[in-house]
Amino acid sequence: MFKSRDIYIDLGTSNTLIYIKDIGLIANEPTLVAKKNAGRFNERIINQGHFAKLMLGKVPENMTVVSPLNEGVIANLDLAIRMITQFLKPYKQRYFWNRPRMLISLPCEVTSHERNAIVDLGRAAGAGRVDLIEEPVAAAIGTGIDILESNGQMVVDIGGGTTEALILSLGGIVSSTAFREGGEFLNKAIVDHLRLNYNFLIGELTAEKLKIELSVLNNEVLKKPNIHFSESKNKNISGSKSTSSVLVSGLDLTTGLPSRKVITSEMVAKPIEHFVSRIMLTIKSVLKDCPPELASDIKDNGIILAGGGANLKGLGSRITSEFNLPIVTSENPLVDVFNGGKKLIDDPTLFDKIKIGA
Repeated sequence: MFKSRDIYIDLGTSNTLIYIKDIGLIANEPTLVAKKNAGRFNERIINQGHFAKLMLGKVPENMTVVSPLNEGVIANLDLAIRMITQFLKPYKQRYFWNRPRMLISLPCEVTSHERNAIVDLGRAAGAGRVDLIEEPVAAAIGTGIDILESNGQMVVDIGGGTTEALILSLGGIVSSTAFREGGEFLNKAIVDHLRLNYNFLIGELTAEKLKIELSVLNNEVLKKPNIHFSESKNKNISGSKSTSSVLVSGLDLTTGLPSRKVITSEMVAKPIEHFVSRIMLTIKSVLKDCPPELASDIKDNGIILAGGGANLKGLGSRITSEFNLPIVTSENPLVDVFNGGKKLIDDPTLFDKIKIGA
């Protein structure tokens, strides 16, 4: 049957996931576009998604690989529209018979102009109706929390472009704050730190590898798909100890020659510590604004960590030590936002009950 189906787009700075109701996940791609430069109004797209990421740092002078998003919001609307349209192209003839409803997630603290840009993206991609959901709200739903209850919940969502903290109750945001730094910012900070302090230049893909291998724990897949409270239970999947050094290739700025260098955890500790300190300040800011009636709920329920940054080694222990609050994570925080958006598409009545700040 040719008919429209509701669509959810988790439009992230690092990755874009697209779900079509009753069909499933149809795209899980890096939010990247490779384009040939032919003037400001004549950019020809060569590749997008995974294929564009393979080209990162390897293209000739007349080509660039860019993300249409910056700090969690659309930086280049035209490229974002063309990227999403390309991801949806194989499904348009069958599932866009009528213009479908589209739900798109976005950071919780954005300007009206930034919200309008996301709505414009959805309509240009073929939607007849565009709804928006704040990413931390979707993340809370994705972990299995019933956010419609009067029981207060606190969420910290550390994404690719933004880090957001908020308190939820009765389906709405009670207080929130954010800073526009996320995993992509940390990658660039690692590049800059090694260049300035060790005269060693690496690419962003290599920086991402260092961030993952030197700073991230691979969580053991839990038998129960919901939540756990202790980071000390996390183990490396292989059972081996966490990597403390990685051999990477780059450019020795002293000699100007390609080189290989062993990068240790200590060598990237400073930019990671700076990033974690900003997270602590964000959490503190939200807790200061917590209504007294919800304070005991937060004390009992703890803080839900979501997003790829939730896997930073030692982050949960650091938060517990500083704020004396338990940490709650799902088995895969990277997809909490997507899982929440998927639930809202599968159950439209749930979306209607949520009080979203306009």
